Amino acid sequence: MSSVAQQETSNRAAIQVRDLFAAYGETVVLSRVNLDIQQGQLVTLVGPNGAGKSTLFKVLVGILQPVAGEVSVLAQSPGEARARGLIAYMPQEEQIDWDFPVSVHDVVMSARYGRMRSEGGWRRFLPPRLAGSDHRRAVREALRAVNMSEYADRPISALSGGQKKRTLLARSLAQDAAILLLDEPLAGVDRASEDLIMQVLHRVRDEGRTILTVTHDLISARTHADHVVLINHTVVGSGTRDEMLTDEMIARTAAARWVPGSARRLTPTQG
Repeated sequence: MSSVAQQETSNRAAIQVRDLFAAYGETVVLSRVNLDIQQGQLVTLVGPNGAGKSTLFKVLVGILQPVAGEVSVLAQSPGEARARGLIAYMPQEEQIDWDFPVSVHDVVMSARYGRMRSEGGWRRFLPPRLAGSDHRRAVREALRAVNMSEYADRPISALSGGQKKRTLLARSLAQDAAILLLDEPLAGVDRASEDLIMQVLHRVRDEGRTILTVTHDLISARTHADHVVLINHTVVGSGTRDEMLTDEMIARTAAARWVPGSARRLTPTQG
């Protein structure tokens, strides 16, 4: 992590969520979510399909506005943290148009656009291919970290499943953000890609960055997570992997009763 990012994040909680409600249209998906994530952890969110894990990520990155409640990312609003490049988001593979005619290098370089714009002056008007040396170096290092350097000029439509995941991870790394939100980073990858991705995430965590992942792979969570959050439309439990990934807690999460509610019944004061 750069010295600027380190100064921005020192002595701050990574993420704080208080009485969060989130909805799509009139249907509430997350209800009274409370969460505290400290910096420098590899945190895994576990829950059944449709439990609201990806929705929580969209709230944390500022894509989806909550119906009620408070969200703080490095003591800022999600939108502010995202605008300042402090939080990087890797969506699920299915949300990307892999037929778009763009190279692996260009996808990873797109992570630097925010920093290019923030430089001010005439440089912010330069096309990406004329990006400064710092940006080009960040892209090279990110591609090298995930063993994708030799595929830099390959169109993304020609990538395998594991290569797609590694490209998206490289994009998140190139942003040099303090917090990484990775939605299903291990889904659909082979064992070699899984091992590589986890090695990269451990290294990034050891550098002081905070990583939140969504996974259905309990074996991976039991092996790698520092902290586990169990979610089924609300937080069922939050703690160490030994505390959370017991048969009892997994069963409790799966059995958590959820009746979708209407957003019209909520007001900001109800939080």
